[in-house]
Amino acid sequence: MRVRIGEVMVNHGLLTQEQVNSIIEHQKQRPRPFGELAEVLFHVSSEDVEAAWVEQYSLITEHV
Repeated sequence: MRVRIGEVMVNHGLLTQEQVNSIIEHQKQRPRPFGELAEVLFHVSSEDVEAAWVEQYSLITEHV
């Protein structure tokens, strides 16, 4: 199962799909981590980025 961090952020209302698309375009021109760009371009807090990453990771790993 592939879950992208942008999807998690949209589901939590942290970003819109248009903002996710904008970040992806920025990454094509200047590769930077998605979360870093979310912070810089759209003022998503580092705590929210980390929480989204944790959720993304938990969704793609098997539970023990």
